[in-house]
Amino acid sequence: MKLRSICQSLMLSAIVVSSLVAASQAYGSSGVDGYHYRLQMLSLPDFVGEGRLLLDPELAVGNWFGGGLQIGDWNRDGNMDIFVSSFLADPDGVSNAGAIYVFLGPDFEETERITALPEPEENDNFGMQIEFQDMNNDNISDLVVTGLRSQYVPDNENEAVLNQAGSFRVVWGPDYTEGLRFFDEYPEASACLGRGLEVADFNQDGQLDIAIGAINAYGNMGKVILRFGPDFTEQQELFSDYVELGMRFGANLGVGDWNGDGVTDLFIGADKACSESGLNKAGHVQVWYGPQYKEEDVTYLEEQQPEADNNFGAAIDFGDITGDGVPDLVVGKSGAQWQGKSWVGQVVIYPGPDYVQEIKLDSPLKDENSIFGSEIAIADVNADGINDLVVGEYYATVDGNSSAGRAWLFLGVKTNVSQWEMY
Repeated sequence: MKLRSICQSLMLSAIVVSSLVAASQAYGSSGVDGYHYRLQMLSLPDFVGEGRLLLDPELAVGNWFGGGLQIGDWNRDGNMDIFVSSFLADPDGVSNAGAIYVFLGPDFEETERITALPEPEENDNFGMQIEFQDMNNDNISDLVVTGLRSQYVPDNENEAVLNQAGSFRVVWGPDYTEGLRFFDEYPEASACLGRGLEVADFNQDGQLDIAIGAINAYGNMGKVILRFGPDFTEQQELFSDYVELGMRFGANLGVGDWNGDGVTDLFIGADKACSESGLNKAGHVQVWYGPQYKEEDVTYLEEQQPEADNNFGAAIDFGDITGDGVPDLVVGKSGAQWQGKSWVGQVVIYPGPDYVQEIKLDSPLKDENSIFGSEIAIADVNADGINDLVVGEYYATVDGNSSAGRAWLFLGVKTNVSQWEMY
């Protein structure tokens, strides 16, 4: 992982030292039951070979299946289920309303469809991003969903209707028939609120909060808003100190404790930002440190060898993929080329605690214009104690249907090694 010189908070040496100390204190120095799960100890093709292709049950041109991903127990049967959105689908004939399909575990053969309440809306793009957590502390997971291009209709008839402003919904479990819908406190036409989404207790008050990216806000630069629980009406705005029109600040979000201080930090992708060396649309990831999330205290991360149009930061997640108990940073670069093919996409895994090594994961099919890595989700899908990886590829052509989209489930594999090691 390369830290850009414009970062204003930490130098590389400080990141490495603090991460090593934090990891040692948090995770100890011995293995779990004699096993150490470490991706670089595996054959990566074997890891990929354990994967599984997930396809849109209502396969159609332009559905963009794989745009939103989430993992959770939807039907409360004790098995993890996989949520995959087709955010440009036409449910019940409503154009571009969007829909979410839940692949029910443990075999993921049966699916259930979720659409917007009270009914699908034209051009809503429901399902652009998905979260599934207990938002009201009743011990039942609730559904948080963004509508990327929702139309904002003001209460005051003298104000203009704003197209593609974007919105988000909180739908209450366990029946998911009632919920709340929210717009930006400062809505803009074409702001596309909802391209990025994360849920965490950002202000440390014991209530879950919501972070949402609006990629075209404020002159096509982008912003992120925080909405604080339990009512999600109070709003805080985050703006990048690095300013570049069209950078898509808020394109994707992730959460985790990056600097090991026990406080949740926020990862914000700007996937069309220039690299430090000036490469157009190379992309970067910004780390905003909680609980204050100040723009003057941000670390900027980019690829070790950035390339133009890679769109690094199109997707972000932070979790233990290598199986050593230390979180890893996983980033999608949707525009990456492969052997002369454009927009193939790729996922890059940065193992913690030093986040220097790059493990690159390619699409099993490597098709042009498929943008593998457009969305990422980390979780233990099959309850074997090892985290798995779900990757979206929502531009992909499937059975002749252009931009139908698909998603991949890569199952983690464990290997036995002689001793636990930090690296």
